[in-house]
Amino acid sequence: MGADGPILVVSPNWLGDVLMALPAVQAAAAAARAAGRRLDVLTRPAFVPIWRMALGGDSETIPSAKTDPVLPLARQLRARGYAEAIVIPHSFRTARAPFLARIPRRIGLPGHLFRDWMLTDIRRPSVSPSPTRDRPTHQAWEILDLFRIAPPDGKIPAPRLAVPEAARAAILSRIADAPRPWIALVPGAARGPAKQWPTDHWQTLLRSIHRETPGTALLLGTLGEAPLCAEVASTAPDHPSRIRDLSGKTTLEEMAAALSLSDAACCNDSGGMHLAAAVGTPLIAFFGITDPDTTGPLGSAPIRILQHSSRRTRDIPRKSPEAEAALRAITPQEALSSLLPLLPSNPKETP
Repeated sequence: MGADGPILVVSPNWLGDVLMALPAVQAAAAAARAAGRRLDVLTRPAFVPIWRMALGGDSETIPSAKTDPVLPLARQLRARGYAEAIVIPHSFRTARAPFLARIPRRIGLPGHLFRDWMLTDIRRPSVSPSPTRDRPTHQAWEILDLFRIAPPDGKIPAPRLAVPEAARAAILSRIADAPRPWIALVPGAARGPAKQWPTDHWQTLLRSIHRETPGTALLLGTLGEAPLCAEVASTAPDHPSRIRDLSGKTTLEEMAAALSLSDAACCNDSGGMHLAAAVGTPLIAFFGITDPDTTGPLGSAPIRILQHSSRRTRDIPRKSPEAEAALRAITPQEALSSLLPLLPSNPKETP
């Protein structure tokens, strides 16, 4: 980073990518504060709450939707006097505003030729695995390299989110009377079927949770995932008091609160999985052919990856018969066997 002046960070555009960027950005923000500098984040409006929970009041979040005109945004950024911009995404669009704002230093990872010419400093991630790195291929290392941050212990720092008390109170008002333990189920995935454990497996797991534990399932997801959550919930009509379907009924802060209050979580390879890990909830995660060593969840609590595939790749299409078959091979019994040891022997009392 430069010697003086405020810093602009251009955020990733997917929830999971935002959360995998937190270790680097939080370390950079701490270094900026120590140097008497300010670090702000340019982000999609949907992710403003994440950055506020991650960085607190020392940083400003500047919302910008994909459809917003770029010239007014560039004028706004220029008026703020940024000394440098660190562009995390690889896309052409995300490099335009810092370029048009004439921010003196514009730093990013290698991308498309027609994007790279708008940067003044292209930083290539380390290609040599280090014996001191815990997971040398993980996407978080690319971003740490982009910010030129080398954790002294050679491990990716766990992301940290400060969940607002108001969000916790809002969730508690809806679940405080539910039997413990609270087990979050996040059956959706923005990427679609290639990252989504089959619905009938979720249904079987829910029935098994009610059979094997005294607890309550908290179904979480976006408004678009609410029909899927309702379908999963419909399979256990004998235990309506032990199901709380919150899908489509929470803000992002409230979803983070629900996950933080849960004793454990079950998630697809999705933004919800990364959010559960970031708030410190023990979880099991279902992976098809995506490589968990590259984009797996980061957190301080126990994380168990379930996967049955010899092929692992970073990028997969929204529909992949191979990925769907690998996900179906993960049985509900296997999921239950991995989940039960994560649950506390004496569930914590309602806060």
